[in-house]
Amino acid sequence: MKKNLFILILGFFMVGFGSNSPKDVAKEFVKAGYDGNADKIISLLYFPDGSEANGAKDIVVGKIKSSVKNQQKFAERFGGVDSIEAISEDVKENNLVIVKIEVKFKKDGKTMSDNVSLKKIKNEWKISII
Repeated sequence: MKKNLFILILGFFMVGFGSNSPKDVAKEFVKAGYDGNADKIISLLYFPDGSEANGAKDIVVGKIKSSVKNQQKFAERFGGVDSIEAISEDVKENNLVIVKIEVKFKKDGKTMSDNVSLKKIKNEWKISII
């Protein structure tokens, strides 16, 4: 009985905190783009201190909200996303990691790849675009 309770508690602990690896965050970011989920994309971004004061954050948020629908339409044109894979992870200096992502679409076997830059901020991986 104690063993089952321990496994149950461990399961809740792991689900509650989830995975926050660079590869997982990069895949989540790309998926949100093809799903047209601008709010999710914005929540995954790293905005340096002062980016609100100088207007940089507002510019980035505006561009994401206006362009995410195009990314969603692109995915729909190829039958939607079949899979998103993190192909490689290149660790750089200053808590920076570059993850190579490959996206496979359902129609015509179309694939695309891209690099996603991430930075570790307060024990969380965030997308670094600024």
